[in-house]
Amino acid sequence: MGLAAVAGAPWRAIFALLFVLICPGASLVGVLGLRDRLTELVVIAPLSLALVTLTSGSLFYGHAWSLNTEFGLLLGLCTVGLILSQFGRVVRQRGIDD
Repeated sequence: MGLAAVAGAPWRAIFALLFVLICPGASLVGVLGLRDRLTELVVIAPLSLALVTLTSGSLFYGHAWSLNTEFGLLLGLCTVGLILSQFGRVVRQRGIDD
């Protein structure tokens, strides 16, 4: 059982807010190829909020918005971002080694 489910209703909102502010941006910031770690940390929250706004708006105007759909879409974006970040890291390392 997840930590948010055990913690109760007040903590669910806090965990959801932390997920929305951190996870989408943190998973996709590696794709940007920024060199400075501080710059990456600064970009995470605005990138996350922009992604949440774009996905929510798209689902809303497509008459498909629901909490479960939004959460599933954000999880999918996080997964794709992590895969692309890892792929980009491998490509950059191979470019350095060659």
